[in-house]
Amino acid sequence: MGRKIKPLTNGNWVLEHIEGLPTLEDSDERNRWLYQSSLTFTTVHDEIKFLDSLS
Repeated sequence: MGRKIKPLTNGNWVLEHIEGLPTLEDSDERNRWLYQSSLTFTTVHDEIKFLDSLS
């Protein structure tokens, strides 16, 4: 668990500072925006947070 914390913290910081990124509530629009941008790591970051919440 300890090794996941730093990347998730850094990823959260990046997501909070991306201008124009739709909110999580608008997931279809957010996914479309992320797919069309060069920030594909953020899609993976969202999924890692989701999977981590299941454990």
